[in-house]
Amino acid sequence: VGRRFHFRGARGRRGGPAAFGFTFIFLSLTAILALPLAQFVMSSSRGALTQDEAAAYSLPPLYLIGLVIPNLGGFHEWMTYVSVVPLLLAFAGLQRWTTFWVVATLTAIAFSLGSHFILFPLLFRILPGLGFLRVPPRAWFIVALGLCILAAHGAQRLRQVILHRLLIQSRLTRPHAHTLGRLFLPALVFLAWADLMRVDSTLLEARPL
Repeated sequence: VGRRFHFRGARGRRGGPAAFGFTFIFLSLTAILALPLAQFVMSSSRGALTQDEAAAYSLPPLYLIGLVIPNLGGFHEWMTYVSVVPLLLAFAGLQRWTTFWVVATLTAIAFSLGSHFILFPLLFRILPGLGFLRVPPRAWFIVALGLCILAAHGAQRLRQVILHRLLIQSRLTRPHAHTLGRLFLPALVFLAWADLMRVDSTLLEARPL
């Protein structure tokens, strides 16, 4: 135990200067673009956005049903569907070490509601620079990212624990069990891809030149 504590402490001491150096290099390299961009944004109409203007197209709470029922051909800013397969895998990935992504996902969902929930108005008042942003539902990309990471943990858990137990109980021969284990993740990926392609195709309209 003492060795483990000493190792983590030394690692933490090395991580501080490394993080500071990385941040300094990052800011130095991006300053040539970030500083003119900041000056431009301050002079643009975004600098005078009111809370109501910034909360334009806030996600109606009813559209949270779109997580499980796709809004075929719906308004693109309010599309919340992520496919049933990743959503179910995300629930399987709810574990103690995935708490950060659970909190990040739930926070982004609350933020995307905009004026329909208390989080966005509260942050608009206390966080400087939030007035430069519009359309709170665009925070849904954080929801999608969090669900993807949770789904990855869920898929790993299903493959290593649940699927392994099922294969043992089914008394399959080892080659057959190994083949099923290898086909498990590609099959889930294909199902999610086909489902999302079906939904996305309703958002596109082909027109002749």
